[in-house]
Amino acid sequence: MRLSDGRGYNMLLENGDHGIFPLKYGEGRYPENEKEIALSVLSAEEMGVSVGDAVSVSAEGEDGKTEEHECTVCGIYSDITNGGKTAKGCFDDSRDKTPTMWSIVYLSLKDESTAGEWVEEQQKRFASADEGIRLIEISGYLQGIYGQTIRNISGASVLTIALSLLIIMVVIVLLMRLIIWKERRDSSLKKALGISSAMIRRDYLKKLALFVLSGVLLGVLAGNVLGQKLAGGLLGLMGAPGFQFVIDPLEHFILVPALILVSAASAAALSLAEVGRIHATECLDAEAD
Repeated sequence: MRLSDGRGYNMLLENGDHGIFPLKYGEGRYPENEKEIALSVLSAEEMGVSVGDAVSVSAEGEDGKTEEHECTVCGIYSDITNGGKTAKGCFDDSRDKTPTMWSIVYLSLKDESTAGEWVEEQQKRFASADEGIRLIEISGYLQGIYGQTIRNISGASVLTIALSLLIIMVVIVLLMRLIIWKERRDSSLKKALGISSAMIRRDYLKKLALFVLSGVLLGVLAGNVLGQKLAGGLLGLMGAPGFQFVIDPLEHFILVPALILVSAASAAALSLAEVGRIHATECLDAEAD
């Protein structure tokens, strides 16, 4: 592939009819003829081109001669394969003699419920034949491409949750102990007036619950909105700026808030145990001092 300023690039190009199973393009659309080409995000960024710009594609033609195809960039898509640098074209196979590295054929069954059985049957059929043919369901194909990335993100999320719960516990314990120590004389005076430790703990819990619940609400909203944009930006560096996470309502709005509340409650129980060790006579000692 060559630009107007003479710079050249070796590009992994997928040739075929991209309208049968079209991708979701971040900009533009898939190529429909030989005069159009689509580029991955990293390819477009490295080449400094955008939708509507012209590029020249060199391919091996008849008698081994190189043919130049003047193409217009019609679309830009996300891709993390081949280092995120790929292209898609729609060139005439009868004229393009460039050696094919591999071929992918997409199939859609009339009865999708039988896809698993059909694939398994065909795998057994081609297993004994040395034809280099491999069949796989689209879910398995996606798992093969994005599987490691998804596993890394899942592992990072579990570690993040564990560290977050630990930090929440430590911060609440330290904060509550500081507050209890600061108000120790007042708590002692309350006990001298006949107020029980349970009632004093209840007052502290009411104040803590207000901050914890508001923090959980803001955290869930910020995590699902800003968090996805931040993670998408990091994945964009790999060539997948359009990467989106599937939000599980049960996990995001019930499980994670519940874990935070349990962590906060545990921290509160540890720190409020100090209230029981405050004696009613301490306020008298403080007055004497």
